[in-house]
Amino acid sequence: MMHLGLFVAGDGHHIAAWRDSTSNATPPSPWDEDAKHGLFTKHLLEALNGKADTEDYGNQDGKVTLAELQTYLDDEMTYQ
Repeated sequence: MMHLGLFVAGDGHHIAAWRDSTSNATPPSPWDEDAKHGLFTKHLLEALNGKADTEDYGNQDGKVTLAELQTYLDDEMTYQ
């Protein structure tokens, strides 16, 4: 099963990474030919640009929280 992992770097920055919870391996990234990058990056950028703060995923306050980001990515990245 795939999960969004949220990590805090030594300097306090938050890092989001998609990982397979059944192994330590990072799965290969499915490619989006139109966007010219991986599907995780596509959905991450959409989320950070506001989709994670919409009615289905967030509280519509104009800010994307880590919880909203995780909810959005968990929904969008399921079985893609």
